[in-house]
Amino acid sequence: FTPAALSQFMASTDLWLIAYALAHGLTVVTRERSEPERKNKVKIPDACLGVGAEYISPFDLLTREGAVFILSPTG
Repeated sequence: FTPAALSQFMASTDLWLIAYALAHGLTVVTRERSEPERKNKVKIPDACLGVGAEYISPFDLLTREGAVFILSPTG
């Protein structure tokens, strides 16, 4: 990563989110997608992979938790 990208990431709350999840054995939920070739921005999935933290998408979370949405008529 570029020095500017690392500096921006180190000043962001993403760093703390990933650190907290890693320290407590939690999973980070993010809409970001991994872009390992991108050097001008640190993406959450790439940072998670770099430190061994688990991450998933919101849709994977809903599937994992067995979320069911039921539409009911209004009236």
